[in-house]
Amino acid sequence: MSRVEIKLAEKDDLAELVEIERAADELFPADRLPDGLAARTPAQLMQGIEQQLLWTAALKDRICGFALAQPQDDWLYLEQVSVHPRAGRRGIGRLLVEQVMSSARARCLLGVNLTTFADFSWNAPFYRSLGFVDWSESAGFLEEQLAQQAAAGMTNRVAMIWLAD
Repeated sequence: MSRVEIKLAEKDDLAELVEIERAADELFPADRLPDGLAARTPAQLMQGIEQQLLWTAALKDRICGFALAQPQDDWLYLEQVSVHPRAGRRGIGRLLVEQVMSSARARCLLGVNLTTFADFSWNAPFYRSLGFVDWSESAGFLEEQLAQQAAAGMTNRVAMIWLAD
């Protein structure tokens, strides 16, 4: 495998990131990602750049994926990981999530939390392989996220957490 470079995103990357997310979202059945809920806007991505919580992955100097997190109390909420399907199954998503985990450690946070689909192999089972566990306890923010996603028509969602060392 070619060397993957993970780095903080820059403003010039925004259009490419929107396209990567669009392409990655095509892997899901159309009825599983309601319009307007799944796709990040350039403004949301810009906020990630400003907070230094948006990373890109590049193969041969071409961006092929990204991870976006946001601060949430003593956690980082992993809002989005997208890898262009042409670059899939090369460990790029894993490297991006590991970068978010490393950032949580560096910021002395409790860990990383997220919501994801329980029934797609590149979602909950993938996160479990990185040490995330399902979280069903009352967790305010995660409950709100799941409720918003359910209200928008997203089904079979699960909350997960990873505890930093």
